[in-house]
Amino acid sequence: MPALALISRDPHLYQELLATLEGTAWSVEWIESDITSDAELQQEAIVLDAKHPGASEWGPEKGLRVLLVLAEGAQADECTAASDIVFRPARREELLARLDRLREAYALAEAERRNAKAVTSMPVGVVVLGPGLEIVSANPRSYEIVGHREETIGASEIARLIAPEDLPRIREALSQGHYPRGMDVRLIRRDGRTIVCACSFAPMIGSEDHTVISFEEVTQQRETEHGLMKTMGFLESLIDASVDAIIATDMEQRVMLFNPSAERISGRHVADVVGVVTLQDLLGRATAELVTKRVLSSEHGGEGRLEPTVLDFIDFHGKRIPVQLSASLIYEDGEPSAIVLICGDLRDQI
Repeated sequence: MPALALISRDPHLYQELLATLEGTAWSVEWIESDITSDAELQQEAIVLDAKHPGASEWGPEKGLRVLLVLAEGAQADECTAASDIVFRPARREELLARLDRLREAYALAEAERRNAKAVTSMPVGVVVLGPGLEIVSANPRSYEIVGHREETIGASEIARLIAPEDLPRIREALSQGHYPRGMDVRLIRRDGRTIVCACSFAPMIGSEDHTVISFEEVTQQRETEHGLMKTMGFLESLIDASVDAIIATDMEQRVMLFNPSAERISGRHVADVVGVVTLQDLLGRATAELVTKRVLSSEHGGEGRLEPTVLDFIDFHGKRIPVQLSASLIYEDGEPSAIVLICGDLRDQI
């Protein structure tokens, strides 16, 4: 049941409200004290008597909406906190409509305040841009990421923060109504250092000419990824340049890796091998079983390893080619997940 607080010293006004709201969902609590704030009130709306001694000093700390009650023809100039006014005697329909509007306005304001608190508390930066890409608002984390204080960035254009080489693509995307997600953008901190941030853009609901940007710094992650990519590229080049055949299979013996030397020795193309050919196709059934058995034991070079052994490799035409083969297991989470074989062609030596 919605409740209102009547702040007045006039018992006749209290009786009027009771009579007017009788039979409705609203309840009335009469407060006669000199209260000048809503800090301790629990009601959803306030009816304030304009004749109350504290009416001109009213301060809505919680943001409760105030309906000011005036005598017919009176002025409400002194009460600046009033959200709406009604003249005595108020008709039931008019009073109910005004009270419902106050309650809905307070509920909306409360939701906006909760949303603002949520944005303020978010661990990622959130910035709202106006139509000209000016900064309308930003949460504390945003200032922390870019090393600014609110007074040092204010309503500046976002161009002050975005690296010049990244700004054109952002302008173009937003001008065409595109809102990228997870885009890496270089930002310039106040100290001049450039950082990389993963940014997501979205139109602001209800104000589509405004743009909301959420972002977080990923400089360290991108540097790590770049280092890993360089390492992977180096290893791939090393495998491709090896004069020995390097082959990797899963534990079901399906080929996962087949370098150029393996192509040369076998006469098979990598596209026709990976995911299709098995170790049995390359070594023959008996030899494949022997290699698997030995690499899983500890008697031929140590557990998970097979020391160099002379065996036959079967090429594309079924011809047997003598090779020196060594193998080892690859482990993931303590369990074998792949077998790597290195085969050296012995035909020239023989």
